[in-house]
Order: sequence, then C-alpha cells, then structure tokens
Amino acid sequence: MDWQYEGPPNSVHGGFVAALFDQFLGVAQKMTKQPGFTGTLNIRYLVPTPIDTDLRLEGWVEKIDGRKNFLVSEMWAGDTLTARCEGIFISASMEALKKLRNRYHQVD
Repeated sequence: MDWQYEGPPNSVHGGFVAALFDQFLGVAQKMTKQPGFTGTLNIRYLVPTPIDTDLRLEGWVEKIDGRKNFLVSEMWAGDTLTARCEGIFISASMEALKKLRNRYHQVD
C-alpha cells in the first residue's frame, strides 16, 4: 500500500487496514465451507502500518458455531506485527446468495 493509502505520516490509514482485513478474512472463510457475510470486525492497531512496505497477512479459523464462523488474522510488516483482527462471519444459504446475486439483474 503506497501513498494513496496514507493516513498518519508514512503510515497506512486505519480504514484501509480494516478493508484489507475484511477482504482477506472474507476470502479465508471459504475454509469453513460456509460462505456468508461479515458480522463484526474487531481490529487492534498495535503500531502504525508503514506505507510502501511489503505486508504479510496470516489468518485462521478460530472456531465454527452453527452459522457463525470466527476467524482471526494478523498483519505483519517484516518482523513487526502491526495489527490483529478478529471477525465473525455469518453463513448464508445458497438460496439467499442467489437472491442477492439476481437482485439487480431482474427484468420487470
């Protein structure tokens, strides 16, 4: 993430850090075999995430409780842990996903 993502000087804006976690964990929830939607994201900003630096995200499924998928992710800049995220994702039925997909493609 380079200068267009800057918030504090030489650091990634926290909103972009949150968006990156949301996207990363949204894809990672495929591991649960229960696709769905973001319920909550709880982000801890530990130190400023530097701009124009390679970032590494690691993630894992903490647990599954019915339709709720609990996932965790960490963001690293080199050897420095910059942020940590815990997310709850709510699975949706294939029927609900199809309805959403077709919502704006229906002809009246």
